[in-house]
Amino acid sequence: MCSTEAEGVSRESCGGSRRGVCTSARICECRAGWTGPHCLVHASFDPVIYERDDGYEDLEFTWPQLKIKGIWMSLTIIAITMMVLPMIKNRMDRWKPLTNTYVE
Repeated sequence: MCSTEAEGVSRESCGGSRRGVCTSARICECRAGWTGPHCLVHASFDPVIYERDDGYEDLEFTWPQLKIKGIWMSLTIIAITMMVLPMIKNRMDRWKPLTNTYVE
């Protein structure tokens, strides 16, 4: 609410005669270059972008990191397994079930 009798730069005077005018409905009408409910703020824009658009990196997801040591260790385990499995199979092939030789 403003006052038509107010003078100077204040809320009641809509920022003074250079910034705005108080209408008969007691509402401030701002002149060019001024804005706000009481015409006390310069009409301008802020060139700083405070919030940028979300991107892939904002998902806070990171791909698994494969290290050279881990790859070599995995390959070594696979190689050892490939060498041991045929030996185990040969032992299993030569295995024969026990027969019941117990006689009463």
